[in-house]
Amino acid sequence: NYIVNDKILMVSTIVSVYFAGRFASRFLELRKHAPLVDRVLTVILAVFVFMLIPALLLQERYVLPLLSVMELFVCVFAIAAMILLCFNGNYWARHLLAGWSILIMGTIVFVFSNLGMVDRNIFVEYMHAGGMALGNVMVTSALAARLGKERSAKNHALSQALELAQEVADLNQEKEQLAYSANMELERRVEQKTQQLHGMLQELKISNQQLTYATQTDALTGIGNRRYLDSRFPELIKQCQQHRTALGILVIDADHFKQINDKYGHLVGDQCLKKLATILRRFSRRDLDVLVRYGGEEFVLLLTATDVDGARNVAEAIRNYVENSAFWVDQQKLPVTVSIGLHVGIPPQNADGDSLLQKADKALYAAKRNGRNRVELHEECSSTANA
Repeated sequence: NYIVNDKILMVSTIVSVYFAGRFASRFLELRKHAPLVDRVLTVILAVFVFMLIPALLLQERYVLPLLSVMELFVCVFAIAAMILLCFNGNYWARHLLAGWSILIMGTIVFVFSNLGMVDRNIFVEYMHAGGMALGNVMVTSALAARLGKERSAKNHALSQALELAQEVADLNQEKEQLAYSANMELERRVEQKTQQLHGMLQELKISNQQLTYATQTDALTGIGNRRYLDSRFPELIKQCQQHRTALGILVIDADHFKQINDKYGHLVGDQCLKKLATILRRFSRRDLDVLVRYGGEEFVLLLTATDVDGARNVAEAIRNYVENSAFWVDQQKLPVTVSIGLHVGIPPQNADGDSLLQKADKALYAAKRNGRNRVELHEECSSTANA
C-alpha cells in the first residue's frame, strides 16, 4: 500500500502539471498570442509525460527529487510567462495569474519541503491544499467569465445580422410594391443595407457556416451567382480532365434586353430574368451541371460529360423554348429571345475557367452578329473566320 501511494502521488503530480499546462495554453491562446512560450511549454509538458516511465518503474526516493525540481521550474516558468503576457496586454492572463498565484506559491513551498529545504508542518500542508482549492475556484470563475463574454459577443453579432437580414427582406418587399419612378431612393437604401448585411455575414462566416449559401446565390433569380461559378468551375475542369470527358459551356444572353428595361421598366425586366432562370433550370441536371447568372441578362450553363451534339441539342432546346414561351406585360406579349455561344471539349491541362469562357463568349458575339436568336459553336466560328 505504501508503494502504491507513492506511485499515485508521483503520477498524479505529473498528470496534474500536464493538464494544467494544456488548460493554460488553450485558455490564454498561447499559440496565437505567444507562440514561443507555447513551444517551450509543449517541450516541458512532453518531459513531464516522459517522467511517467521512471515514476512507474523506480522507487520514490530516486524519482521524487528530480520531479520536485521539475515542478519548481514549472512554477517559476508559469509565473514569469503570465507576468510577461500581462505586460503584453493579455486580459485573461491577469485572471489566471490571480487564480494560480496562491496555488503556485503553495506548490513551491511544498516542493521545498519535499527537497528538505523547508520543514514540513501543518502550515505547509494547509497552504498547499488551500492554494489548490482557492486557485481552482478563481480559475473556474475566470473561465465562466470568459465563456459568458464570448457567448454575449457572439449573440450580439448574430442579433445584428438577423436584424439587418429582416430589414433587407422588408425593403425588398416594399420595392416590389412601388412603381419604378418612386423606386430610386429605395434602391439606394436596399443596396446600402445589403452591403451592411454582406459585411456582417463575412464576420460570422466562421461561427455560422449556414450563411455560405446566401453568398453564392443570385438574390433576384435564386440560382448561383458568379462566386458560385468561380468555386465550382475548377472542380468541373479537373473532373473532366481525370475522366477524359467533354465539358460543354453555354453563355446565354437575352436579346435586346436593354430595350425591354427602357420601355417597360426594370421591374418587368427583373420578372423576365426570373422566368429565364426558371426555364434554364429545366435544362440543368441538378446534381451534375452548374447554372449561374453571370451578370446582367447573361447566364452561364456548364454541362458535364456532354459531347458536341448533346450540348448543341440542349442549346437549341433552350433557344426554342424561350422563343415560344409567353412573356407578358399589361396583356402584351414581349418578344424575348436568347443568343447562345457554345464551346465543347475536354479541358487541356493548363485550362482555367476564364480561358474556356472566353471561347464560348466569342461564339456568343458571333451569334449576335449573325442575327441573334441563334446558337453558335466556337469551333464553327473559328473555321468560318479562317475561311
